[in-house]
Amino acid sequence: MSKEVTDRQSEILAFIAKRFSETGTGVGFAAICTQFGVQKNAVTGHVVALTLKGMLVEDVLPSGRKKSNSLRPKN
Repeated sequence: MSKEVTDRQSEILAFIAKRFSETGTGVGFAAICTQFGVQKNAVTGHVVALTLKGMLVEDVLPSGRKKSNSLRPKN
């Protein structure tokens, strides 16, 4: 996978970083969908790509389930 970030991925990453810096908590899929007016499947594709590129982290519970509102920029 290319390390190059698309314009939309850059917008989503900026949104997540801004919300994280303002609140100190991660961002959920619903907030991203609302912000960009897209369906969850579109957001999922961008989140997977950003995670594989090492730019985004999803927090996971000890059980292996992903936490809601768990998306945050990688430090």
